[in-house]
Amino acid sequence: MRRRKDKGGKAKVTKEARIRDRVLAAIATHRSGRLDEAEKAYLEVLEDDPDNVDALHYLGVLRHQQGRSYQALELVSRAINLKPDAVDAINNLGNIYLQLGAGVEATVAYQHALGLRPDHPDALRNLGIARRTLEPHVESVKRYQRAIELDPANPENYYPLAHAYKHLARYEDMLATLKKALAGRSEADTYSWLGHLLCALGRHADAAANYEAWLRAEPDNPIPKHMLAACTRKDVPARADDGFVAGLFDPFAETFDQVLLGRLEYRAPALVGAALKRIAGEPCGELEIVDAGCGTGLLAQYLRPYARRLVGVDLSAKMQEKARPRGYDELVVAEIGSFLRSAVGTFDIIASSDTLVYFGDLREVIAAARAALRQAGAVVFTLEHFADADQAPAGYRIHPHGRYSHTEPYVRGMLAQAGFERVEIEKAHLRREGGRYVDGLVVAARAPTR
Repeated sequence: MRRRKDKGGKAKVTKEARIRDRVLAAIATHRSGRLDEAEKAYLEVLEDDPDNVDALHYLGVLRHQQGRSYQALELVSRAINLKPDAVDAINNLGNIYLQLGAGVEATVAYQHALGLRPDHPDALRNLGIARRTLEPHVESVKRYQRAIELDPANPENYYPLAHAYKHLARYEDMLATLKKALAGRSEADTYSWLGHLLCALGRHADAAANYEAWLRAEPDNPIPKHMLAACTRKDVPARADDGFVAGLFDPFAETFDQVLLGRLEYRAPALVGAALKRIAGEPCGELEIVDAGCGTGLLAQYLRPYARRLVGVDLSAKMQEKARPRGYDELVVAEIGSFLRSAVGTFDIIASSDTLVYFGDLREVIAAARAALRQAGAVVFTLEHFADADQAPAGYRIHPHGRYSHTEPYVRGMLAQAGFERVEIEKAHLRREGGRYVDGLVVAARAPTR
């Protein structure tokens, strides 16, 4: 332990040494399996020393153990940026990627670690594991390429090859393969897949050209029309078309829960549930509640304890089929604004999880919600957050993925204009997407008591 002498000649422990001791104690607590205590200790260290490499690294490992893997990647990556030769952190970065199924990224991390320390035993072993996870995809590429050589005119041979390239992170090859598939036969799924990939790669002009081609092939399809507006920010609708929403989510119904809960750390329903508890207190089972944009019913478990009657409303009938067993008294296929305007003074609570992200202008839907509430009723909902108000003069902005995000001042203004009181807005991560967390707003507000 580093010490220095004070004026009286007594040894004095430096701040640096004290922090180091605290980190070592936190790591020992972590290794003993007391994760809550270790988490608290790491966070306390980072309050005093925000750039402490070991605290960032091991808090990242702990976050991965908690199932918050993308936050783990952020923390461990930050530690490596601060100390580029932190071999153990680089190896653990590879471990997180590997357990997320990202074999390519894991391989790169392990190779990086071995470049710094060629005899690192864990990195050597893990690199072998990572490479084995990629071998089936490498072999698949060879088989699919051979199938195309034998029957190049059949577009069905191109789709599995594109999937194999995706698993190997060979995105340019994937793009080229999808374009060849489209040349053989134009299909909505291929246009959609190609557009999303181009947007993810930041090639928005190419994505726009793809959506224009899709529109030429299917002029009445609302999905490419909306996505073209999202890519170009031209002719942007005030909200997504009903046909766009139904067309987007009907095919997604079978895998929706698996994708969001299994891979995206989806937190929006739990955040709405927590906000409801803050504004409404403990459950009483006596309230009239509507889940506006209920989807597959992931919010129902948080609403049901408060409800005498729970109604789910959504544009996707197929999503509602999945919601049916989750405790709703009634399910209605409808656009939520229209439904609320037809239900004046009906509900005590209007809750919505990740639905208003398909609205840009919130004025009408918030006014409809206010009219549908009883005295002292409340709304609770999530939005995606756009922090730079100067870049969103209207208060909201559409993004190439097709959703809207909103500024906090705009949301507060819309709620005040509609007559809501006791407005509470918290910032939170809603889920992870494309290797990062999606910033959100969790909003709760009450109607007047009279």
